[in-house]
Formats: sequence, C-alpha cells, structure tokens
Amino acid sequence: MDNRRKIIIVVLIVLTIVIGIGAVIASQLIQNNLTPSGSSAFGFGEAVNKEYFDDFDKTFTGVGCYGILSNNTVNAYSLEGFTELKKYNMSLINNPAEDKLPLSCSILLDSTKSLELEVHTYNLNSAIDPSFEVLSSRVNSTNIKTINYQGSLGTGYFFYGSDLSDTNSCRMNFYNNRNDFEYITVKVIGMDTPCSEHQFLAGEISYILNKTVNGLISEIINPTVTNEN
Repeated sequence: MDNRRKIIIVVLIVLTIVIGIGAVIASQLIQNNLTPSGSSAFGFGEAVNKEYFDDFDKTFTGVGCYGILSNNTVNAYSLEGFTELKKYNMSLINNPAEDKLPLSCSILLDSTKSLELEVHTYNLNSAIDPSFEVLSSRVNSTNIKTINYQGSLGTGYFFYGSDLSDTNSCRMNFYNNRNDFEYITVKVIGMDTPCSEHQFLAGEISYILNKTVNGLISEIINPTVTNEN
C-alpha cells in the first residue's frame, strides 16, 4: 500500500471519529435544550414570555375535555397496544370555567371509576417560577403523596402517584416545557389496583395529554392559514 493511500485512509478514519464526536455533542446539546431544567429554560424565570397566556386560557375553554382527554383523543392518538383507556366509554361532564382554571371536568369511566381533570393556566399577573424544578416541586407537594412514576415525553413531563388528600385515589400532574400554562392535573378515582401498579395507565394518560397539548400549542403559535376566494 503506497503512502498516498495510507494518508487517505488515516484522514477518513479521523473524519469519522470527529463526525461521531460532533454528533454526540450535538445530540447532548439538543437534549439539554429540551430539558426544562434551570431558569434558562423557555418560559421560566426572567425568560418568561406571557404573549400566549390569554390564548391558551381561551383555547382550553373552547376545546373542553373533549379536545384534551376523551374517547376522541384516545382513539386519535393511541398507540398500538394501548388498552387501559379504550375499554371505557369516558362520558364527560364539564364544570364551569373559573379564573386560571378554564377547564375542569369529570370523565366517567364506569359506575365506580372516573378521572377528574383540571387545567391550570397563567394570566398577565401570575407569578412565574424560576425553573421547572421549582414549579413541579411546588405543585406536586400540594396534591401527590408518593410519586410512583415520572417521565419525559420530549415536550411533556409527568408525575404519577398516590393522591395527597384521598388515599384511595391516584394523581397525575402534567407539565410542558414551554410553560405556556401552569399544569394539568388528573385525579384517578376508584381503580381496583394501587397507584404503584398503574404504569400503563400513567403512560397512556401522559401520552394522550402530550399529543393534545402539542396540537394546541402548534395551532396557537402557528395558526392554520385558510385561503379565501
């Protein structure tokens, strides 16, 4: 093998290593930017942007539970193998909207089981936590006794465990990394098994919430443009 070919091979090997290292660094940077840790995350602390607060309040009020967590959204977004929610009729009872609580409803699963869903939003006068950690710690401490499951869905973050005030019920708190609303909470009532065995139910609820919230965010930030003839 002549020296020229040796040099070409060495250069290719070095380039491959450099590209690989660069990909790892880029991947880590992307993950860090998507993780809502620290006050530098979008929508927290000094970086907060209140531009869309009113829009989210109105949007949640408009879509109701039917557009957030219902048979409609379950059937639209369920992954193959999802079975926990599909087996229920999920009858909806919407409660009157209140300030910073534009959406509150009962989702009846059957005669003994139900979900109580609340969306908590911000307004222009809201105090904004300096980081995701502070927000989630503050909210979780008010309604979750023991956290059994928690996870990241890229743009959504959830915590699931036993309800603080009702030991026979479970509770999920859901947040989004943009922090355009404060949080969504779901009280799970009447299940036959303890909260610690609800890994599939927690996964399904958090996945559906993440999909519907992402859709609402996209529609508000980048509204669909219709052509008028």
